Amino acid sequence: MPIGSPAVVFALAEAHRARSANRIEQPSHGEFRSTTAKELAFAANAAAILAPLIPQSARDMLFGNLSNFDFLTEAEKQPMLEQAMLAKAGTSGATRIKVARTLVFINAFSSALGREPDSMWPMPRGCAAFLIKSEQARATAGGSGSRGGATVGDDFRKTLTFMRDNLGFPIDLDGPLVAGAAPSAKASGGRRSLAATCSPRFYFLLETVASDPNALLVRRFYARSLLLAALNGIRVQDAVRLSFFWDEINADAFVRGRVSMTKDGEPMDLFAPAEGIIGPLTWLGEHLRQIETTCGGIAFPRWEGIWGYKSNLDKGDVLKATKVT
Repeated sequence: MPIGSPAVVFALAEAHRARSANRIEQPSHGEFRSTTAKELAFAANAAAILAPLIPQSARDMLFGNLSNFDFLTEAEKQPMLEQAMLAKAGTSGATRIKVARTLVFINAFSSALGREPDSMWPMPRGCAAFLIKSEQARATAGGSGSRGGATVGDDFRKTLTFMRDNLGFPIDLDGPLVAGAAPSAKASGGRRSLAATCSPRFYFLLETVASDPNALLVRRFYARSLLLAALNGIRVQDAVRLSFFWDEINADAFVRGRVSMTKDGEPMDLFAPAEGIIGPLTWLGEHLRQIETTCGGIAFPRWEGIWGYKSNLDKGDVLKATKVT
């Protein structure tokens, strides 16, 4: 059931329609030669879209009190805002797009109530809790998705939290009022998500290929890199930015590496024993030397080349291919 007075219910419906109609275009995937170039372009595009949507009162709070420093014009503030939105851009700008759509929702809600967008900022905890609760009520009434909409309110709360913690938006999310507005994703029930879970047979298969001296060269190389990432809890999407390096104390006993950027925009170091499910990774030293000498430390190099180069890679002939990292 919708919550609030008729005017508020109408405003929520208008906000939802505005967000649903908001189509934010990202560059075409085919324009880029590498994953890194694509992700940087997506993040920059998302930041450029997001910055103009920030209401004036929130912009003023992001910049702080400039009453004695009025030399900054709006034209000078705009690129600074875009850079601020990129400070922790994540790997694709997807979170920034979600923030932009949330701002469209909040601005439309305010306008439908006959108020200026600035009236929503700074956002008190009561307002934040109401918006979270209303999103939860709308989603569960529709019952869409694998969990019947049970996680929508928590997802909205997480977006507001990201806006506050990572982008500096003035939003009060403290206290039981906000915490109780919607159940957490873990407590919402429904079918358990297995999106990041690999079956044991997957690890067995990877270890078998990784340790097989007769396996095709490229197949064995990627099996080893994927196994090292999987055993260290690295998502495949983050593994494309994974580099390995030697452990100074015991190079054969420990796996060390670094993901240059994770989905929250921060780098991540990894350190784990060189031990698989069916035994020690006796090939670790060989693999580290191989990726260091042939791939510059990149665990998952990308290749492109003339017609037929893929079969040549499997045969160990990389002369017809060009590595793109």
